[in-house]
Amino acid sequence: MEITQIKQSLSIIQLLEHYGLKVIKKHIHCPFHEDKTPSMQVYPDSNTVYCFSGNCDKSGKSMDVIDFIMHKESLSKHQAILKAKSLLHIPTAENKPSITKSPVLILAKVFSTLKEQLPRSRKATNYLKSRGLLGVKEVGSNHRSGSGTTAYSYKDLRDCIVFPLKDCHGQTVSLYGRSMTGVKSVHYYLKNRKGLYPVYPDTTTQHLILTESIIDAATLLLHGNLPKTTNVLACYGTNGCTPEHAEAIHKLKNLETIILFFDGDTAGSKAATKLQTQLQQEYPKISIGIVNTPEEEDINSLWVNNESTELFTTLLQEVVAPQAKNKKEAISPEKAKPLDFTIKGQVRNLGDSLKVTLQSKNPKNHSVVIQKLDLYDYSSLEKHAKQASKALDIPEDTILNTWQSYALELEQQTTKKLQEPEYKIDAATQSKCIEFLKHPELLKRINIAIGKTGVVGEIDNRLLLFLIAISYPSKQPLHGLIQGSSGSGKTKLLQSIYKLIPAEDYKSFTRVTESSFYNFSQDTLQHKLLCFEDMDGLKEEAMLALRELQSNGKLVSATSQKMESGKIQSMERIVNGPIASLSCTTKADTYEDNISRCFVIAVDESVVQTNKIIGYQNKLASGQIDLQQIQKTQRFVQNCIRMLQPCEVVNPYADKIQLPQNIHKLRRLHGMYQNLVAQITYLHQYQRKKNHNGRLIAQKEDLQNACTILMESIVLKVDELHGSLRQFYECLKTHFKDKSTDSTFTRFDVKQATGLGKTQMHHYLNQLIELEYLQQFGYANRGYTYKISYWDDHKAVKAKIQAALYTQIDQI
Repeated sequence: MEITQIKQSLSIIQLLEHYGLKVIKKHIHCPFHEDKTPSMQVYPDSNTVYCFSGNCDKSGKSMDVIDFIMHKESLSKHQAILKAKSLLHIPTAENKPSITKSPVLILAKVFSTLKEQLPRSRKATNYLKSRGLLGVKEVGSNHRSGSGTTAYSYKDLRDCIVFPLKDCHGQTVSLYGRSMTGVKSVHYYLKNRKGLYPVYPDTTTQHLILTESIIDAATLLLHGNLPKTTNVLACYGTNGCTPEHAEAIHKLKNLETIILFFDGDTAGSKAATKLQTQLQQEYPKISIGIVNTPEEEDINSLWVNNESTELFTTLLQEVVAPQAKNKKEAISPEKAKPLDFTIKGQVRNLGDSLKVTLQSKNPKNHSVVIQKLDLYDYSSLEKHAKQASKALDIPEDTILNTWQSYALELEQQTTKKLQEPEYKIDAATQSKCIEFLKHPELLKRINIAIGKTGVVGEIDNRLLLFLIAISYPSKQPLHGLIQGSSGSGKTKLLQSIYKLIPAEDYKSFTRVTESSFYNFSQDTLQHKLLCFEDMDGLKEEAMLALRELQSNGKLVSATSQKMESGKIQSMERIVNGPIASLSCTTKADTYEDNISRCFVIAVDESVVQTNKIIGYQNKLASGQIDLQQIQKTQRFVQNCIRMLQPCEVVNPYADKIQLPQNIHKLRRLHGMYQNLVAQITYLHQYQRKKNHNGRLIAQKEDLQNACTILMESIVLKVDELHGSLRQFYECLKTHFKDKSTDSTFTRFDVKQATGLGKTQMHHYLNQLIELEYLQQFGYANRGYTYKISYWDDHKAVKAKIQAALYTQIDQI
């Protein structure tokens, strides 16, 4: 029998019982030194023991069954092996029966089979290719065959790509499966989960990267271009750093840095912070950092969406370099400060206050107190210092002075964080974005990209909304109001547009209370896109504040504040803009003051558009839509927007275009039109020339594109019917056009023609009667009939406006 077979067959628990050592909660009294409290931990999964006592000469060494016998009985290794064989009651070689294969050998054979069959599975190879993992060597496939059965009998691993988990000897001791079917649960482990992926790190490791999942570790190993002294170890989820991981890390005597490269979501961020604290307490001399993973990304999605090793290098260097520097320059808290500090939650630097929930700890007696502090408020700090002095047994003046010094450190950290860009783009992605922005048909390509993210139809509307959305860096940003009936898809349209904007540059609101805008810090809203999913969610005072931000670019309010002396004094509070905004409503006529400041976009509620949307919904439900491709497109457009630099625009043709004189609020619309031209020029900044002042020069085609995109909005400004009402009226005209002009119709005829509900239909009919487009006959108790009294030619008006504008452009 080989040594590995002996180690796997002889249980560490059985061996300890043989020597009379009782296991208490996976601990025993160490037999190699005087041990009052159990200091030796038992690891049944790896079949080893480890003593954590500093008094033990075996401390720092993990012992398997043979090592334990050798040290316990002072035997040579050969003698210890023979002793282990005797404990297994293994017969001599002369009369040796067949030996049942150990679980380790069985798993090794299983994985070998899965590995061999992977190339024969098109589904598995396509999945690995989509994940950028086609070059991974240690991977297998447990796929379904033509008969509907899997190639191997592990039920939980069916339709999975399979990775081996290995012990400290490099042997496969368990398996992990990643589902290829896209079901909700994608992670599967064998019941006896043990072992690590890819292997136990080499003892020469200086830098260790912990990932959140195995597929992330495989991606980093294949594409990370890591140095020889850097190794990767996969955790098993956000709470998947097991005792076996701890044992492996403890063996790395040359370790200098641990980097936590977890997912860029809330769960990943919290888990990384928690694990960082635990590891730092265990290894105070090792530098432990967290990679700032982009929001909603993980290691694998970063590679799939960018295919750039430079991105991994940049993200890792941002952690390694500062951590290494801080390790050399940092002053020991015990020597420099009488207090240890831990921040709970976030630091809020509001300019006139520095608020933090701070855990202060006496390093000598380990007493702790947690307090909410404003480190800029000296009077408040004095009161808190008295309370902390009693709890920590430290002089009040010492605590106060230490807090004051710590305030300066936090101030520098928060200021530096604000100055640094929130998102960095690697060189390869920058090159792709610039190439895209230099394309001669840029607007068309952007429109196609918007369509790929799930926006069906609405060709001109979606492009206009996108141009409004990206105007937030401008000195004169644009505003849009999406109008449509309930259930028309206006909120979906809004969400699809703002998800194309970098996450750091927009804010989405469902409800806004009356004083909310006035209570933002001074520059929080400056050059941001504000999105409101329903204008009815804004209180009257909030609506006024929004209009002021749209028109004046800032809010100035007078408030009262109680001073330290008790005297109440008036003060001025300023919230800076400018802002761009997008909002939705079903009641466009209610928000007249807002409409005059916005481009009004009417949602297409036609039957043709409805069929398009239903078709897309069917494809989405049947799995024909690639959701990862949608996210990839969104990220690419976001990066393109990040590549645009704020700059001024001059339009040499500004006096050549005159909008129709009968437009409602012509003065404002003309200014908005000029701003839209400037926005189109801004979007083409990699294609436009600059004048001697460095301002971009608008071209004739920018004016023409503005007219084309803005046509529906201009027509709505001329029309006295708002967008949804106009679509309803045109539907009635189309349905009843073949009938005599003197014929009447009922509500049931209208419902059949439009498909609207009773409430919405009643609202539209009353509006048209009030505007004298319809006549109403009859009585409420007998039923009403209606007749179209005004047959306007909306299409002719639109064609006339369009011809007039294009004629002006052609004459330039």
